Order: sequence, then C-alpha cells, then structure tokens
Amino acid sequence: MRIDLYQSKYDKKIETFFQNCGVKNNSSWKSLGSHKRGNHQFFLIFDEDIIVGMSYAHDFSEYYPNSYRLFSRTAILPSYRGWNSPKKKGIAASGGCISHTSKLQWDWAKENGAEHIFCTTNSIGGISTSQRVGQYLHRVVDYDDSFEWFDKKEIYNCEQDVWKILKRDVVNSR
Repeated sequence: MRIDLYQSKYDKKIETFFQNCGVKNNSSWKSLGSHKRGNHQFFLIFDEDIIVGMSYAHDFSEYYPNSYRLFSRTAILPSYRGWNSPKKKGIAASGGCISHTSKLQWDWAKENGAEHIFCTTNSIGGISTSQRVGQYLHRVVDYDDSFEWFDKKEIYNCEQDVWKILKRDVVNSR
C-alpha cells in the first residue's frame, strides 16, 4: 500500500478508478464536487500501480468557521474493500484503507489554517453507504476517543451528521 497526493500524472489512473469504482458520487471529476469546494486536496491509495481508493479534504468554513472536512467522497474499488482496513473498532474501521490517510489529511488541513476538523455522513438521503457508516459511527462513538458527534445539519442539500475528528491519526488514536 502506498499513499500519495493528487498529481496530474495520475489523471489516467483516476479515470480508470472512476470506471471501476461503482459509486455514483465517484464516477467522474464533476460528480466528486471538488470544483465547488474551494481549497481542496485529493489523497490516493495505491496497490502497486493501481489507484484502489481515494478521498479528499477541503475548506469547510462555509458551514463552520476555520474548519476543514476530511474523507470527502471516500471510495474504494469493490475488490479492495476490507483490504488493509484497520482492525480498530471505530472511525478507522469505517474508512477502510482510506483511514491510513488521516495523518496526511489532518496535516494538510492544519497547514491550510484549520482550527476544527470534521467529517460527515449522510443521515437522511444521499448515498446509502454513507448512511450506513453514520449508523455505525453512532454505535461506536463511545468506544473511540479519536472522534465525537458534533452536529446534525443540512449540508450540500443533504441532512448530514457532522463528526469532529479529535486525533491526527485515527488508526492509532494519536
């Protein structure tokens, strides 16, 4: 497993990822919505030379001042779901191999002025996998000190739970 930031040299590999991902919100650059989010950065997970997972972090100040949202549009190729997934119960397990990018996403957000760091899950509407992740997080939040429930709010035309990420490394709770 290798983690890297987006670079234009990966465009063809990302297009292949879009074709193979099977997630509507990760089927094209437009569907990712990053062009609407201002300052953002993509984080890619590789198995050798294949992009197997991706998500992005972005400025979230339009909803909460001085904040960034991590793990936006997280997706993993179907054949890699569960691959290198953290065994820790909690937010790390819910993100699969993408959770290993938490330190990079946190650092990038902090370097860009984040005082508060969040992630969101759909509570009503939107992608059903996000709803299932949210239901799981509500069940395990008391067992994982790397995050806490923060708010419920309509965000990007969808009712969402907002989770405050408390630790830079959600895999090892540091």
